[in-house]
Amino acid sequence: MYMPLRDVKVLAGGPQGSGIETVGQVLSAALAYNGYGILVNREYYSNIKGRHSYITLRASAQELPKSLTYPVELVGAMDAETVFMHYNDLGEKGFLVYNVRDEDVRLDKIVSMEDCTRHRIGAENFIGFIVYCCV
Repeated sequence: MYMPLRDVKVLAGGPQGSGIETVGQVLSAALAYNGYGILVNREYYSNIKGRHSYITLRASAQELPKSLTYPVELVGAMDAETVFMHYNDLGEKGFLVYNVRDEDVRLDKIVSMEDCTRHRIGAENFIGFIVYCCV
């Protein structure tokens, strides 16, 4: 059994109903089958379809993970909202996988995002410093 990764953290996000749960299940099963200890958490709004949802997964070749930690090494974005919501969760040498069709999506055009979140992200100005806090 070949295990090139000791510890890896992944975040995958998109609109509810777009397959996020399936991504988590398939990735977890594949890693567990190959001997990794897995811990997965799914975050979602209480609606059926459309709002932002994401999974955070940690896989370890050494032990069963006891906590989820940030930053992650990989963010898989099924929509532009995930890129905006989770770019700060990505480590310095991490990878962002996204659809190139989302490159031109503006923050103010994402209708499913709450105003408070939109303002916070806009104020961060994509340099990692929060200068506006919405309560």
